Amino acid sequence: MIPPMRSLPYEERPSRTGLWTLEDRLDRADLIDVYKIIHGVSSVSFDTFLKFSHNSITRGHSLKLQKGEFVLIYANTSLQRVINLWNSLQFL
Repeated sequence: MIPPMRSLPYEERPSRTGLWTLEDRLDRADLIDVYKIIHGVSSVSFDTFLKFSHNSITRGHSLKLQKGEFVLIYANTSLQRVINLWNSLQFL
C-alpha cells in the first residue's frame, strides 16, 4: 500500500489512485461472464440461467435478457443481479 493512502477511507482511495472500486470490478467480471455465456465461450449453458427477451420493443440492443422465474437457489446469483446492468448497456 502507498503510505500516504493508509489514513484515507477505502471510498476515497480508488478515486485518488484512478482505480476501480471493488463493486465496479465485480460488475465488470459479471458482465464478462454473461457475454461468455451468450456467445458460447463458457461451459455454463445459456438456458440454465438466462433467457432472451422476446419483447418487440427493445431499446439499445437485441441481446436484452429477461429475468426468469428460477428456483430460489438461483435467485441471488450474480447472473440474476447483472441482468439490469446488461440490459442498460448500449452497443455500437
